[in-house]
Amino acid sequence: SIFIIDNSSNINEINNNYSNIKANISLIDFYLERFLLKRYLSNSNVEKLTIKLIEINKMSYVWVNNKIKALNEN
Repeated sequence: SIFIIDNSSNINEINNNYSNIKANISLIDFYLERFLLKRYLSNSNVEKLTIKLIEINKMSYVWVNNKIKALNEN
């Protein structure tokens, strides 16, 4: 999805792919919660992975907004 967004000049396509990224992040978060409840992962491992997901979410948000701003300027 990131590659598609980077090479796209259509704002609707960018927003659609960004929604896919957010859905994937939510799905990974759900799996982490399930793995914690089933004791497949420890609490500290889940916390570390959750922090990484938050970073990815923030980076993708800023990146997509910058891409849309660049398209609007052109």
